Amino acid sequence: MTAHEGGDVPRGMAVIDVILGGLPCRLVLPEVVAAPLRERYRGYEHAVAPVLRCSSRVEPGFAVAVEDVEYPAAVATCVGTVYRIQRRDLDATLDVASGELQVTSRPAHYVVESALRVAVSLLLPRRDGLLLHSSGVVEAGLGHVFSGRSGAGKTTTVRLLAPRPPLGDDLVALLPDGDGFRAFATPFAGEYGPVSPRSAPLTRLYFLEQAEEHRLLSLDAAAARTRLLQNTLAYVRDADTALRLQDETARIAARVPCVRMRFRRDAGAAALLSASPTAT
Repeated sequence: MTAHEGGDVPRGMAVIDVILGGLPCRLVLPEVVAAPLRERYRGYEHAVAPVLRCSSRVEPGFAVAVEDVEYPAAVATCVGTVYRIQRRDLDATLDVASGELQVTSRPAHYVVESALRVAVSLLLPRRDGLLLHSSGVVEAGLGHVFSGRSGAGKTTTVRLLAPRPPLGDDLVALLPDGDGFRAFATPFAGEYGPVSPRSAPLTRLYFLEQAEEHRLLSLDAAAARTRLLQNTLAYVRDADTALRLQDETARIAARVPCVRMRFRRDAGAAALLSASPTAT
């Protein structure tokens, strides 16, 4: 716990300073949600000025009347630089200009984390990055990132490539790094569970296809950009965010080799990390 900026920590609240998706964040949370998130984010602590500041309050039985949306989907609106995210257990606002996130929710850490995922997904494109539905591993100091929808094999890929250090199995952040990009692990985890914080220069992006063979197929920049857009986490599709994501996915597709990865669920998949792609 650290001191709250501008004064003491309010009674019953805790402060957690962490890196989420490569972004320094300060979380001011009720202890009931801070305790599990502190454990979940262990190792991601930092001591630099935050770009995202989250303040949360919880209410037992909190409910929002959200119509025609299947949980856990949310309703999102945008006015100027302020985004409002609502679902039946959450009401949050994010000012992307100031980085201020205000959350009201049920007293459950996973609900507060859902608001943090939205905030990170909105702030990263404003820093020339994005949050990608993907898993990843580090091989010889380089990051290999495997993207796909739910069920594509993101968690399976990380397990098949063990003991290579994982970058996560659900959401990996991509941020500029010189002339290329860098892949950052996040504690936003799927079935595999939270991984240790690490990052590596992104050497190749793989779009997963389960098959009866192990094979890499080349992708041109236009096709890679389309797949990146399909797999980028973006709860909010306002015009500004959409344009930023289009620009960012185009830059990534132009600077990072992208391939289709056809693979079986066996250890032979590891050979694809050093394989050359063939033409489609």
